[in-house]
Amino acid sequence: YGAVAYIRWKTSTGFECRIIAWKSRIAPLKVEDIVRLELCGALLNARLRTFITKEMKIPFAKVYHIVDSNIVKGMIKKASYIRF
Repeated sequence: YGAVAYIRWKTSTGFECRIIAWKSRIAPLKVEDIVRLELCGALLNARLRTFITKEMKIPFAKVYHIVDSNIVKGMIKKASYIRF
């Protein structure tokens, strides 16, 4: 699983888009379920965003987190799944 961060900005001729960071992890050999790996990817995405926001000198107008699983989206939105 992994996460990728892109930055997009407006220029006089249109928009420019570049990859600024990426992070990946190797899944363990004994995987209990795919949903767990997808949730780990979403967590990696959030940590990557925190790192980029802290290290960049420019503020971002908008930030989008895109995940490809409706189950993960539901888990993130539902408060009962948040464990400390």
